[in-house]
Amino acid sequence: MFAAQRLTQDLQQLAQAQAGLLARDQLLLGGLSRTATARLAADWETLSAGVYRVYPAVNEDARWQSRLWLGLLIAEPRGTSPATPGLPAIGGLAAAAQYGLVPRTELMRHPSDKLAITAAHDIDVYVGPRLVVRAAQAGYRFVRSRHPGRARFSEGDLTVTSIEDTALDVLELLEPSEVADWIDRACRYGMSTPERLLKMAMTRSRLANRDAMMAILQDQVEGVTSTLERVFRDEVERPHGLPEGRRQVRDGNRVLDVLHDCVVIELDGRAGHVGEGRWRDRRRDNSHTVRGRYSLRYGWQDCTYEPCLVAWEVGGLLVRTGWQGRPTPCPNCPPDLVAAQVIAGDWRAAVTAMDTAGLYRV
Repeated sequence: MFAAQRLTQDLQQLAQAQAGLLARDQLLLGGLSRTATARLAADWETLSAGVYRVYPAVNEDARWQSRLWLGLLIAEPRGTSPATPGLPAIGGLAAAAQYGLVPRTELMRHPSDKLAITAAHDIDVYVGPRLVVRAAQAGYRFVRSRHPGRARFSEGDLTVTSIEDTALDVLELLEPSEVADWIDRACRYGMSTPERLLKMAMTRSRLANRDAMMAILQDQVEGVTSTLERVFRDEVERPHGLPEGRRQVRDGNRVLDVLHDCVVIELDGRAGHVGEGRWRDRRRDNSHTVRGRYSLRYGWQDCTYEPCLVAWEVGGLLVRTGWQGRPTPCPNCPPDLVAAQVIAGDWRAAVTAMDTAGLYRV
């Protein structure tokens, strides 16, 4: 601590802004001689060649921030003045944690998970194409980039890749079934938009699973904001010739998943709605009824294992509320009396038959 107090005020403030770390080049730029720098550095912890811990990390958050700053300082020492936008920048999962897209505790707690920062998946640091990293460092992966616009300021002078670049980088680690939910997470609270993500993806010459990624992003632009909504559209609506309703309709302080005039279709996520969520769903359904709307609610089990029955229910209600079209049976629809009547074109009779047969579950 005595050695740290010998620093100039500017260098002390810089060390505090950098989670307690300073680089040798910063000390020299700050007015210290090489001899004074070597004497002070002898009392500090050397984290990498020419990078020192001046102030101790007092808690888990401070230790995390110092890990990020170490990667930046290895890549490029920063002067005593605030850094200018550009590379180097923290990217990948570490940047996602800075944005709050991934809980940092989850990254560190489950090292076997694909969304974890371990020796097997290092912290990504994006650097310029001509920058020579002075020393290799375990726990970091230095990635060359020709796009200094990737970088955005985070807390203090720490730079991370933009929310769009960060989201696309992490998308390449995920399974296709997880992509839509991740995009929805990146667009939450207005951090980004599907349009901006799609525009960024189009500028990339390399993108893992490009066709699938671009299709999902286009879906997001069109209003399909979750994997379940995509399943509903692709397994229920389109194969059965149902009209596609308006999606993500703002209704006061609520957002309706799918709206057909007076028919509301709510799609519950993978985990289902239990406890307080169940009561909230009931209040929403009651509110629709009071306002003269019909409410249908479906989950993963319904849309993935019984999409034909869901389509019959939705189509029947749409017919009753004025839709002039009729559903079309898909190749997987059961060849029973109801399907036969649908094929014959008498859908209104089929609705009555389904009521009589008890095929509706309402």
